Amino acid sequence: MTDYDVVIIGAGAVGCAAAYVLSGYKINIAVLEKEADVAFGTSGRNSGVVHAGFNNVPGSLKAKLCVEGSRRFEELALHLGVKYIKTGKYVTGFSDSDRAELERLLKQGKENGAEGLEIVNGDDIRKIYPNIQGNFALWSGETGIFDPFEYTVKLAEKAYDSGAVFLFDSKVVEIEKDESGRFRLSYERQVLGKPEKETASLTAKAVINCAGLYAADICRMAGIERFDIRPCRGEYHILDKKYSQMVDVPVYPVPDEENGVLGVHLTPTVSGNIMIGPSAEFLEEKDDYSNEEDIMHLLKEGAELLLPELKGAAVIRSFSGIRPKLIDKQGEINGDFVIESSKESPGFIYMVGIESPGITASMHIAEMAAGLAESALGVKFAKKTHRSSVKEEMPDMSSFSPMVCRCEKVTERDILKAYDDILKIGAVPTLKGIKNRTRAGMGSCQGSFCTADIAEVLKKHRGADISEITYDGPGSELFFGRLK
Repeated sequence: MTDYDVVIIGAGAVGCAAAYVLSGYKINIAVLEKEADVAFGTSGRNSGVVHAGFNNVPGSLKAKLCVEGSRRFEELALHLGVKYIKTGKYVTGFSDSDRAELERLLKQGKENGAEGLEIVNGDDIRKIYPNIQGNFALWSGETGIFDPFEYTVKLAEKAYDSGAVFLFDSKVVEIEKDESGRFRLSYERQVLGKPEKETASLTAKAVINCAGLYAADICRMAGIERFDIRPCRGEYHILDKKYSQMVDVPVYPVPDEENGVLGVHLTPTVSGNIMIGPSAEFLEEKDDYSNEEDIMHLLKEGAELLLPELKGAAVIRSFSGIRPKLIDKQGEINGDFVIESSKESPGFIYMVGIESPGITASMHIAEMAAGLAESALGVKFAKKTHRSSVKEEMPDMSSFSPMVCRCEKVTERDILKAYDDILKIGAVPTLKGIKNRTRAGMGSCQGSFCTADIAEVLKKHRGADISEITYDGPGSELFFGRLK
């Protein structure tokens, strides 16, 4: 059994941000993640937008942390080496009621401290973007876009380089507290090639619950029964890059206030695609990432309302993400983050209901978590005089490296670096993990040509057993033999 000062549950954006912040102190920390790699849950299934802070209720934690996170994100992205583009955003309206709602959002945004907001008319929009529909819009100059995979991966790598320990494929199943006040966390691991799960445990002075969709379940293990999270699925389309010239700024409709979502919108990505979505549908299961045919049609209709020229546009992939909607005792949506230290179980800190704008606010949430951990333990964490710095070696460009993914121009060298980086932090090598780091398989053919080539590269240069290569972890094996 290994003992830590702080254990973080969850390696999404918030969990990895917490690991990054805490790894700057002279303490021992570990991160437990039930998936094979970082950003395999909600953090890797969203629009990739840095929000400005006008959608949240004034005085709420969401509003405060969103505005602060937005102001800081560009500098943070530069520090992490994450691509970030401050695009701005239009929230378009058509009717008088839409206009009234946009005026309300403008007033709310200014009250929150959000900057760069103004109402513009449709003619002014079309002077810049002739195809965008709407009689008027709220313009948000501080909105930006980024790659949530890259962001979360970089946080994890920085935390690892500073001493954080990551344990993947490690699902927490029990939390106990001993007489000394230390937490004992038991977790299950599915070892590839073995039919039965293995159980292990570790101890910690403090626990930070960043489990996202499963945050309420983790709270119940610690004796905290007051939270209920309902999964809300949002489905997306990804368009071929040939449509990228149609719009390079996010375009949103007036928000769906009843369901607490922003509605079907158009979002350009930093890689050049346009995403359409998300929808909003409450589910019973937290892991139902399926796509529904009727929703797929509704997404296209919503996109065409904002940009009619997208009619008939080629969709190269559809996917879904699931928001953790916090529900109060009356069964209503609780629209704010809950970031607290438990009174029932001192030393147990929880982040519950962390949905949009959770990634925008992730660094501030992490800093709050670190402060709550200090208070719970009654100590002031000593900062490291300097963070451990592992100099990233520049790839050797002197020799030719064969192309593996032609759609995204990914070479063998890129694939092997991604594979090695996955192993370095203790994650399980998967095709999804390699895709998230290189974009191999994210192009027009969606891996139809390069998937087998990636496997051959890993077999040839890293000795990987092709039969054990999975898409996203045990149970998703991709190959079952060879034809030649």
